[in-house]
Amino acid sequence: MKFFLNTLVIIALLPATQLLLLSFVGLYLFLSTPEFSMPFFTQISSVLLGFCGYYGLILLLRGLHKTNHYKKLGFLFAGLIGFSLFMFFVSPRNLVDWLLETDLENLIGKFPILVSITFIILISIDLVKLKKLK
Repeated sequence: MKFFLNTLVIIALLPATQLLLLSFVGLYLFLSTPEFSMPFFTQISSVLLGFCGYYGLILLLRGLHKTNHYKKLGFLFAGLIGFSLFMFFVSPRNLVDWLLETDLENLIGKFPILVSITFIILISIDLVKLKKLK
């Protein structure tokens, strides 16, 4: 089971790394022409929260969902919030249309989000079990 979960995280890190590199480019473009408006701060926030989500995926490689529960939950939730900010306010695409697309590129792009949600659920279940033991 541990091998399977580690494999899921590693496979999710591949497209997430590509998105991370695109985020660095986007961050550079946002900061090179700052507007100091609400859309500007939304774009910067979504990118920075996306960095946190990527770090949360990397943290999963050490101990998966069995250690550092609150830290991993925080970083993974931050990544999901950054993704939501991006999809609702920054992206020109409709979230529902993007979720319903089934071509390979979109499925690969959705995988880090699905893995994050899966591990948020696993970490939450593990936290409940730990609370019951105490």
